Amino acid sequence: PASVADSLQDVLLIGHAGKETGLGRNYGMLKAGLETAGMVVTGLDFDTHANTVSDQIVRWREGCRSKPVVVLAVNANDAPDFFLKDRRGILLDCYGCGFFLWEVSTPPTVQQLGMALVDEIWAPTKYVADIYAPFKPTHVVGKGLFRGDEDFLRRERPGKAHSPFTFVTTFDFDSSIERKNPLAVVLAFQDAFRVDENVELVVKTSNVSPQHWSNAWKQWEHMLGASAGDKRIRIVNQRYSNED
Repeated sequence: PASVADSLQDVLLIGHAGKETGLGRNYGMLKAGLETAGMVVTGLDFDTHANTVSDQIVRWREGCRSKPVVVLAVNANDAPDFFLKDRRGILLDCYGCGFFLWEVSTPPTVQQLGMALVDEIWAPTKYVADIYAPFKPTHVVGKGLFRGDEDFLRRERPGKAHSPFTFVTTFDFDSSIERKNPLAVVLAFQDAFRVDENVELVVKTSNVSPQHWSNAWKQWEHMLGASAGDKRIRIVNQRYSNED
């Protein structure tokens, strides 16, 4: 009879493993989720040099005991770059899944090749799945947020009497301030609540640079202007540690 190991699914997970960014977090959460589900997961850092990547893919493929599945947890427009590092073309013979993220209603043209290189697309939400559904079969897989800390959501949190209800929006300049659109959040917050309502908005950002390519339309300055004088809005620029 086949052993348990023979029945497990081999998965090669590719992503920004070494980066403390949203994409890096997505990679880590997806890896934890797949492992918790019983998959045999081999991780590869997207930013590794091509010589090393090619050798690692060969070793992974030779050790597979199941039909090989590759999951690319990167932006769709970056996926072709990793296929170029696979000098023996092994990835093209594997079943490919793209864990892609996008916030607007239609994927840009630059993502078309990345979509074409995978067999199906995984999404964290139905909204993202609907964006990609016209192009590939899609599946909503969610995110593995609280592995190893099942009591996190039930934990009591100390609070102050009459503390405001807090809304949070977060973005990184390198992910494009226009794409993340904090200005729209500020304006929507101010439109939704009177100045005397017990609410607040935290705008959490990082890598602030008014000269950034994504700030060509001065959205950062417009957001600062819109929130100036509104004591309910707090802008946080510093980076937090994992514990924070």
